Amino acid sequence: MLLLSVFGILAASAVSSPVPDGYELETVAVLHRHGYRAPLETYPTDPHGNESIWSNGFGQLTNAGKSQMHEFGKWLRNRYDGFLPAIYNDRDVYAKATEISRDMMSAAALLSGLYEPTGTDVWNPDIKWQPIPVHATPLSEEHTLMTVEDCPKLTDLVTDLMNSDYVRGKFDKYSPTTSEISKNAGYEDNKIVESIWLYDVFLAQSLNDLDLPDWTGAFFPDPLHEMLAFLYRIHAHDKTMQRLACGPLLKEVLSNLDETVSGNSTYKMRVYSVHDQTIVDFLRCLDVDDEETLPPFAAAVLVELYRKRDDHFVAVKYKVKDELRDLQIPKCGDLCKLATLKESVKTVLPTDWHKECLP
Repeated sequence: MLLLSVFGILAASAVSSPVPDGYELETVAVLHRHGYRAPLETYPTDPHGNESIWSNGFGQLTNAGKSQMHEFGKWLRNRYDGFLPAIYNDRDVYAKATEISRDMMSAAALLSGLYEPTGTDVWNPDIKWQPIPVHATPLSEEHTLMTVEDCPKLTDLVTDLMNSDYVRGKFDKYSPTTSEISKNAGYEDNKIVESIWLYDVFLAQSLNDLDLPDWTGAFFPDPLHEMLAFLYRIHAHDKTMQRLACGPLLKEVLSNLDETVSGNSTYKMRVYSVHDQTIVDFLRCLDVDDEETLPPFAAAVLVELYRKRDDHFVAVKYKVKDELRDLQIPKCGDLCKLATLKESVKTVLPTDWHKECLP
């Protein structure tokens, strides 16, 4: 089974020491997408459109997703063991998720792999798990981990971009393909955006070993993957949009690094359980997005802070399945001075998000 083979690769992957010679790791931020889930929606001719197929309903974390996130927690333990103590301490790690079930459950599953009870943490010898808090902001107020709180300016900018010659030109190119998809999917007319989003439905179903209709083979994974990757870049298309879409999260991450440098934070790791759109936007804010791919389930960005003598450096890594990539910060490289990084991204950091969101 595909998922089991993925788990095997993940668990078996060798993890080298993350610390470069001469440097000392001080803290790490982990921004990860949630694990495998059920589709968010269905379509008129979907042979798997009955929600009862999914034990917890549409959009919810599957058992495979729980295992995937648990294994990712073990991967993090392997990578940072020795830096992050094996015995849980509330002063060492802070986990935060959007107030959406699959994100909160993914964070909990990750923490179960990161902190399997040992020593004084064992509270029941028959249960290899311990409760670790996951924090969340009320969804209506969330604008850091995802833009849920109303931001009229960002809404206007997205609408303007969707109606621009740039996007309309792309949609004209996609139209013959989405017309065929719409017809097969049972839509009454050519639903361009809805048809492109079917990539997500097909992916979730195929990862759960459900047979897709024969007609999908001409469109999935490509060209639908390319089309959806384009759609995902609209949300944080330019610097103004990035200030509103991903600037708040990047600002929080950098602020936390500053707190570590100043000695005002004891956290060795901060975990953020988010969505694929959040990952794309965050990479765009850092100007390291490749423009062409979508973050798979459990993809993660690692922001590592190092100290060398009296200076601090940041490394950004992108974990995709069993591959860990070093991301090159423009004009900075894969080990970037913290001061240089902050200077390079200052144009996408909002001063007052609520004020800047006004139309």
